[in-house]
Amino acid sequence: MISNLFPSPGRPHRATFNRQHYAALSKFFDVRVICPLSWTEVMGSARSRERSKVIEGIQVDYPVYYFPPRILRRYYGWFLWQSIRETARSVATEFKPDVVVASWAYPDGYAAAKLSRVLNLPLAVQVLGSDINQLDLFPDKSTRTWTTLRQADIIIPVSKALQTRILENGIAPERIKVVYRGVNTELFHPADKLSAREELSLDPKNPILLFAGNLVPVKSVDTLVAATAQVVSEKHPMLVTHVIGDGPLKSALKSQASALGIANNIHFHGTIPHSSLPTWIAAADVVVLPSLHEGVPNILLETIASHRPYVASRTGGIPEISSHGSCRLFPPGNVTALAEAILAMLRCDNHPTAADLPCASWDDAGQNLAATLSETIARWKSEQ
Repeated sequence: MISNLFPSPGRPHRATFNRQHYAALSKFFDVRVICPLSWTEVMGSARSRERSKVIEGIQVDYPVYYFPPRILRRYYGWFLWQSIRETARSVATEFKPDVVVASWAYPDGYAAAKLSRVLNLPLAVQVLGSDINQLDLFPDKSTRTWTTLRQADIIIPVSKALQTRILENGIAPERIKVVYRGVNTELFHPADKLSAREELSLDPKNPILLFAGNLVPVKSVDTLVAATAQVVSEKHPMLVTHVIGDGPLKSALKSQASALGIANNIHFHGTIPHSSLPTWIAAADVVVLPSLHEGVPNILLETIASHRPYVASRTGGIPEISSHGSCRLFPPGNVTALAEAILAMLRCDNHPTAADLPCASWDDAGQNLAATLSETIARWKSEQ
């Protein structure tokens, strides 16, 4: 696996969805992960200078990824390949893989395609959401992304919406297989709201909203801040929105909350261990995900498994799971519509619970990914 989305020594809580998916896959395949770390991360954290680590029984190597920030994006795949190729070749010599998998279309997929050709192995590329959905914002890398996907023996999107987007770009349907991600149902299950609030020292009476994710533009947390101000002014002056996660927009979001006069109504908690998230979900009245683009976000699957209601933007694969659990969808970026959806959810005392999930567990997701990779390897061998 070549993946920039994986826990690292400096960011142990990063991309828990890939950690869980690869751990589940490792019950069927021997898995080795190459996780490139940007030189900016390595320079900024002494912990990030560790070059290898074992995570859930999987050996992970951390070569340094050198690239010019914010410019020459069309060449990021080339920079990534040049940065990791010695590590990749060394790992391949020792590990002797049967397939090369990238967990992100570009630049990970570009480097994985290079490695697959060097090793004469099949190539699988996972597509998670923003790697495809945000290409209009980065036209410099759009051509390279689609070129990479056309080289893949199998493309593995996490939603049918992403599958449709890929099909629209002329890629044959037999080379695409949707594999939904799973949920750790041992962690995420129904729990008592008042007990969760007591554990977190939260007021038992105040309405609580929860956002969990990266503080980056695509998550549109500024829409949630503005909607919080509207809900506070219209109906719930004691409402508190708890924001879990970190990212480059944190300072701007805090400033926005202050400018709107709701600094006391929005609390920023930074990154937390994934094992703490179930308590926060249980404590919330509504989980909110205002993203502009998404695949099938794990936070919503975890919310459904916890039998908690959610409000989310109508984008990507989110409508595919909206029949599960209690939810309201709104047009991305529409502050008023988000505020109205939150108010409607807060008015409702009895929410229907989820009967099932698109993919019930990570074991299911790992088995589905293993089956897809096995079929790809067999087909590739038959064509040689």
